[in-house]
Amino acid sequence: MTTPKTETLKVPGATLYYEVYGSGPTLFLIPGGMGDAGFYGAIAPLLADEFQVVTYDRRGNSRSPLDGPPTDLVVAEQSDDVRRILDQVGAGETYVFGNSGGAIIALDIAARYPELAERVIAHEPPVVELLPDVDRHRAFFADVLATYEREGSWAAMTTFLEGSGLVEEEQGEDLFEGELEQRFAGNVDFFLAHEVRNFVRFVPDIASLRTNGANVVLCGGADSRDTYPYKAGVAVAELLGTRYVEFPGDHTGYLGHPVEFAAKLRDVLTP
Repeated sequence: MTTPKTETLKVPGATLYYEVYGSGPTLFLIPGGMGDAGFYGAIAPLLADEFQVVTYDRRGNSRSPLDGPPTDLVVAEQSDDVRRILDQVGAGETYVFGNSGGAIIALDIAARYPELAERVIAHEPPVVELLPDVDRHRAFFADVLATYEREGSWAAMTTFLEGSGLVEEEQGEDLFEGELEQRFAGNVDFFLAHEVRNFVRFVPDIASLRTNGANVVLCGGADSRDTYPYKAGVAVAELLGTRYVEFPGDHTGYLGHPVEFAAKLRDVLTP
C-alpha cells in the first residue's frame, strides 16, 4: 500500500497533521466526527495515481493538538483549516470531498470559498435543521448530550449509534483496529463535548451555494437511505436543484467498500 508523506502545519490555536498521497490535481478528503486521516487510508492510495490526495486530522482530534484547553469547534474555523492546508501544499486544480461532519465543512467551503474548489462533494451531511421532523432530531441530540453529561462518553455513544440508525456492520474490521481504533476512541469525548452542539445546529448558506457557481454534488450510501444524514443530503440537493448521487455502502462506505467507493468518487470527480 502507498505510504503517504506526512506533514504538520501551525495554524491559529492548533497544529494540524496532514497526509499527502500521489500527484496531480488535488483531492482533499475531510473526515467526519471522531475520524482522522486514517479513515481514508484505504481509498487514498487507490486515487493517488490521478490525484494529489490530501487528508488530515481535524483540530482537537488524534494528531492535531490544540494549543490550549479544548473549546467548541466552529464550522467556519474548520473550513479555514482546510484552506490553510491547501495553501501549504500549493494546490492548483482542487476538489473537496467530505463525509458526515466533514460534509458540513465541505458545504461551508463551497459557500464561503467558491474559488477554492472545482467541485465539492458532500456525502451525507447531517444538517438536521433542514429536515421536516427537525424537532425530533433536536430532542434526540439533546438526549445524547444529557446522557454524556450524566453517564459519560460510552453510554452517550451507545445512545447516539442506536438512535441514529448509524450502527454499521461493514466498517472494514481489518482497517478499523489497532492504532486507528485507539485514536478513534480517544476522539469520542472531544466529539461529544465540543463538536455535536455546533454541528447539528449548522444550516448551509443555500443562497450562496445557489449563486456562487460552486459545483456541489450531494451524495449518500445506497445502504443508508433510511438514516437522517442521507435524508438531510437529499434535502440540500432539493434546495439547490442539483443531483443526488448514491455511493456504495452506508454512511462510511469508504471503510467497508473502499475499491467500489473510490471508483464511484473518481466517476463523480471526472464525469
